[in-house]
Amino acid sequence: MILNDVPYQNGAFRAASPDSMGVPSQAVLKFLKELERRSVDIQSLYIFRDGYQLIGANRKPYRPDTPRRIYSAAKALTGLAVLFAVQEGLVSLDTRLTELFPEDLPEVVTDRIQALTVWHLMTMTTGHGKDTFRPVISGKNSVRAFLEQPLDYEPGTYFLYNNGVPHILGMIVQKVSGHNYIDYLKPRFLDPLEIYCTVEKTEKGELEGSRTVCTAEGFAKLALFYLQEGSWNGVQLLDRALMQAAGARQVMSGRCPSISFMHTDQMAGYGYQVWRNSREGFRLDGGRSQFGFIFPEKQLAVVCNAIEEDSGLIPTIFWNTLFPKIQNGPVEETARTKQQAKQLSGYLEDWSCAPELLSCPSFLDDYYGRTYRLAENPWNLTSLSVSLRDGAPQIDLEDGDRHYAVACGLNGEWAENPSFPPMPKENDRLNQIFGIEKPLYLVSGGWASDFCFVFQVRATDWMDYHTFYCRFHGRRLSLSVEANMEKMSHMRKRIPMKPWKYPDTPIEGVRDGD
Repeated sequence: MILNDVPYQNGAFRAASPDSMGVPSQAVLKFLKELERRSVDIQSLYIFRDGYQLIGANRKPYRPDTPRRIYSAAKALTGLAVLFAVQEGLVSLDTRLTELFPEDLPEVVTDRIQALTVWHLMTMTTGHGKDTFRPVISGKNSVRAFLEQPLDYEPGTYFLYNNGVPHILGMIVQKVSGHNYIDYLKPRFLDPLEIYCTVEKTEKGELEGSRTVCTAEGFAKLALFYLQEGSWNGVQLLDRALMQAAGARQVMSGRCPSISFMHTDQMAGYGYQVWRNSREGFRLDGGRSQFGFIFPEKQLAVVCNAIEEDSGLIPTIFWNTLFPKIQNGPVEETARTKQQAKQLSGYLEDWSCAPELLSCPSFLDDYYGRTYRLAENPWNLTSLSVSLRDGAPQIDLEDGDRHYAVACGLNGEWAENPSFPPMPKENDRLNQIFGIEKPLYLVSGGWASDFCFVFQVRATDWMDYHTFYCRFHGRRLSLSVEANMEKMSHMRKRIPMKPWKYPDTPIEGVRDGD
């Protein structure tokens, strides 16, 4: 099958309507509304088919160039670096690790260690029975730490989703090319596709792939490159046969002790650092639901970024709503399908992560502009005030001696703020968005009732976010601060989630001067 490239010129893809390419607008809208109904915090959606971009949407406040983490979907990036090295004859899939790292071998080199090849790493069949990520990251010598972990099975006979593997693949690229894998990919892949990408380094100075940051559009381009089998704007950058092999089922997968909660699509097989889908095709798959679904047979890619802990939820909704409705020819143009296309366009134009709230109260109560002193709390906030300035809300917060005047957007719009009180943060390694020198704090809100003002805060350097519920009772205030992780822990009963250490216990406040 000859796949048509999606031309990308002057910062834009060639575009067509979903219906004209056999992707019904009604099905796309049903997919998005079901995600909304299930409170899935999806942040972007890109759909490509047969040489055209059909959807390129980012949910406010996010934009195509907003940096975000892609977590384990970055394994597909490391896999590309290895395949470029194979193409250039620097290494082969049959090269043994003992040949690549003779100086880093453990004291005892077993037959299983001798048998380990690049192919075993690319397919996650090294023979390890346990994930090697922590020993690799914490060990003085990453390669030796990787090889010192017991090989409980013959290489090639047992699949284990092993997060230490892409780290070693990156080191293979550095060993054979003299450059870390991002610098190596820059002239070969990142620059030609105009992808912004940064990867944080470990204390040893080695790139740590799970800390990869790129933009929503950059992630979409990565997925599209896989769909186009290594071609970009009509130029074959990476050998087509290698790219086809990457997405093919190289090995079967199954129940995996390194994954805390599996879903059906993780049991359909594995290629070169990408997963096979249960129905058709394969996917780039990153923590917290970063997905690039690739369907070569349909010349289709569906790509999204999200913050959703239940990694099986978006695939399930996709398979049940959008995927079954995709057809070979264009959707028949009728008055009804024209209206459905208009509905989808309007939905995406207003698409926002903001909580659905009223844009103004029915009357001005006496709490506006008054300062409320807060009881001791985990957020270290000492006072709060809500006022209206030219019809727009302003939130004034204090945490000790520092004052923050916070602008707040309405009607799904977001106001940018240069500062906000520091919030308790958990797990920097998983949540920090690296490379942001001056973070912005994006705020949107409104009224749940005349006496309850709600606002949400998202930072450009952090994946998680917080929602503030300000409930006024005359001279008293009850403030609750809800972290998205706490909300999710209550809603996602299908998966095990740890209790959030900062529960939204109401913080009591008393009005000054009363």
